[in-house]
Amino acid sequence: MSTPQNARVRVIIVTSVVALIGALFAAPAGAGGTFIDDDDSIFETAIEWMYAEGITKGCNPPVNDKFCPDDDVTRGQMAAFLDRTFDLDAATKDHFTDDDGSIFEDAINRIAEAGITKGCNPPTNDKFCPDDNVTRGQMAAFFSRAYDLTDDGGGDVFGDDDSSIFESAIDRLATAGITKGCNPPTNDKFCPDDNMTRGQMAAFFFRAEADVALQILTVSDWHGQLDPLFVFDDDVFPEDGRGDVGGAAELAAYWDADRAANPNTITLTAGDAYGAAPPLSSFFDEEPSVRAMRMMGFDVDTFGNHNFDDGIAGLQNLIDIAASGAEPGEPFQYVSANLENRDDNLSGVEDFVILDRSGVKVAVIGITNPEAPTLVFPGNFGTIVPTDPVAAAMAARDAAENAGADVFVAITHLGVTGFDGGGKAVGPIIDFANGVDGFDLILGDHTNVEFSGEINGALVVENRSKGRTYARISITAHRQGEVSAKSVVFVDPVSEDVTPDPEIVAFLDPLRAELDVLLGNVIGRSTVEILRSDECGNDNGRECESLIGNVVTDAMRDRYSTDFAITNSGGLRAALTCPVVDSATDFCPPPDGGDHMITDGTVLTVLPFGNFAVTLMVTGAELKTHLENGVADIGGGQTVQVSGLCFTYDVGFAVGSRVTGAVLQNPDGTCSATAVNLTASSNYTLAENDFMASGGDGYPDDIGSASSRELLDQVLAAYITDNTPISPSIQGRITCVDSLATG
Repeated sequence: MSTPQNARVRVIIVTSVVALIGALFAAPAGAGGTFIDDDDSIFETAIEWMYAEGITKGCNPPVNDKFCPDDDVTRGQMAAFLDRTFDLDAATKDHFTDDDGSIFEDAINRIAEAGITKGCNPPTNDKFCPDDNVTRGQMAAFFSRAYDLTDDGGGDVFGDDDSSIFESAIDRLATAGITKGCNPPTNDKFCPDDNMTRGQMAAFFFRAEADVALQILTVSDWHGQLDPLFVFDDDVFPEDGRGDVGGAAELAAYWDADRAANPNTITLTAGDAYGAAPPLSSFFDEEPSVRAMRMMGFDVDTFGNHNFDDGIAGLQNLIDIAASGAEPGEPFQYVSANLENRDDNLSGVEDFVILDRSGVKVAVIGITNPEAPTLVFPGNFGTIVPTDPVAAAMAARDAAENAGADVFVAITHLGVTGFDGGGKAVGPIIDFANGVDGFDLILGDHTNVEFSGEINGALVVENRSKGRTYARISITAHRQGEVSAKSVVFVDPVSEDVTPDPEIVAFLDPLRAELDVLLGNVIGRSTVEILRSDECGNDNGRECESLIGNVVTDAMRDRYSTDFAITNSGGLRAALTCPVVDSATDFCPPPDGGDHMITDGTVLTVLPFGNFAVTLMVTGAELKTHLENGVADIGGGQTVQVSGLCFTYDVGFAVGSRVTGAVLQNPDGTCSATAVNLTASSNYTLAENDFMASGGDGYPDDIGSASSRELLDQVLAAYITDNTPISPSIQGRITCVDSLATG
């Protein structure tokens, strides 16, 4: 299966190939090439390449116009070939007793010191037997040690080596693509006891020294988007400008095709693969997302703030599911190198993991965003404290290099937050890339920005969130560690262009059916579509006043008859009204031509965290402190939505002094001329969610003086039912000015 032709891709070549080993594979110069006896050999290209690389000189010195491709290889000759290939350091001692008169003695001692050979007479192993012929099984052991091959592909590649002491090495050699077998075209045998010919040996070296094309597949900030995501995009959907992208079963189908095209594939994401997820995941404690990730073929993930939404115990359960040998799909590993006290709180997490792909060792190092504890309910991190990402990543890189890694990848829950006046990306991921050294690939996350670029020698990549795009990254690497090329393709995974993975479909369908009964009930309607986006067009509603923010805060103020209500925009995760185009996965009936429907399911999609409403008394000065925090980082999750007042802030002023005034709302929602007293001499009642009241997102820690009320989703549902149809509008509740603006 190939990637659908109409899937939109954008290709960015970041590092050009400096010197492809394939250039050396061209036909040898002159008729017959360097040697006169290999013209009819199927190994001629490999033989001539060995000569060009200085690995062989010939077989008939001093003329050396022959290679003798059909002759058997002796162990001494093999030592010389390996020594020249790896340019080994001089040995510090004489390892064997039987090679003193051999012209290969120095090479033999060097490969012994490098750990490539152990000897020929176990268990003593004080001899090397330099004049004995090398068997194919012995050759597999030499190559497996020399190239540090560790991946056996599951084992038992061939049918004739089950009793061989070299079976594991043979399987590793085959998995790395260095051997194909000994009985073409079937190639179900390796012939481990046959002698190795010089021509066969040349083919082994030729394949082992060829560059390996690695493929990295990655999504960012997936948030348990198990079902396809409905989007508006004229470029992707030129006919009607809208359609579905992504979804677990659909992404799995895309990735199956990608892996079929290149088996040397690693699949990664960089945190928040669940949390703030739709009900299909969140209703079941996020377990469906992790099980789907196993079936989708993820290899490694790290932690973002939302991984901690359910605290340490909830996260440990998901880590255990990911690592289990008894679940469907394949296990995957969690890594995070910058979490102090990590192992006192969590088990099964490492700083890094090294993956072997055709003999190339790829280190994947995880980094959690340092501010993550402030973005979840206080206490959810236990005693874990994020540390400096750069220092932790460099320490992990050094450890991975000492463990044999060749290629270095950082998966970070850090993102691009914007672009400066010159169009250059800015944000924590850019700062991180500029701060580290020796990384080949850095994957970003967290901010829903599509970005790629080369920074400080690394290819830096971030996708749009929720499977909106995925990146197909190519890295050309040598088994001895040199990376010669990197590029990225961004794919818009149009859902209808693939056949969904049937295993994942069968897994999700019963869960969806269960939810349909519980969440498909229509609880009310709206005369207008209520999206997550705000007045300024920000898709995640974190910049300006939004309809969804108005409805949620109005619901709290109405329920508890408080003076004001506020909520953080980061807690509002989706559209409230049902989609205008019916989908089998949206917990909504088909549109009926009436007002926009709202269901139990859409309410839970907006408010997936299980937060409670709380009420408290605040002074005017304390209210101002709340509002100041809400405009301290416009675009961040703390950006405030309000009810009961209209306020103005000046983004040109210093953080903490931006709010310039506030007035009460009239009963019809318009802004009055009656000022809100923002001093300590006044008192007001306030409704907010318990996350904010506990100090989340930087808000004042009010929980000690607050009264806990009902679940916030229940408050919203009741408000919609009692007031249907609702007709929210943008009312000027939040006004931004910039005193520093010119022109």
